Amino acid sequence: MSHDETFTKGVECREAGNAAFKKGDYQGALSNYYHALLHLRTIGGLHPNDDLKKRSNEQLVMIYNNMAAVLAKQEKWKRVLDSATKARELDNENTKSKFRQGQAYARMGNTDQAKALLDELLKQNPTGMRG
Repeated sequence: MSHDETFTKGVECREAGNAAFKKGDYQGALSNYYHALLHLRTIGGLHPNDDLKKRSNEQLVMIYNNMAAVLAKQEKWKRVLDSATKARELDNENTKSKFRQGQAYARMGNTDQAKALLDELLKQNPTGMRG
């Protein structure tokens, strides 16, 4: 499978995960997101060109954020935190992953870390998040 085919397959799996999530099929969503991760993380080991690596990382951030959303629905806060942290490792300024981290910290009783993250998020987006 070429780099581009692997990338396309990863995107298709992410989109299938999104469709499953919208139907309330959280296990199906997580399964598709997991397969998307396998395809897209493989690209990094294949030494792709910079554009493909950048597009793959953007997809990975979306997938980790989507996984965090599914896991939040299931109230699996430690796993929400893990997924959001992986997204932030790829894009430290991503607002969705910061929000999910703050949400997870709050739900796990770590209010100081939750408040620090959510205050940081509010400074970045003083008018709030939409969309």
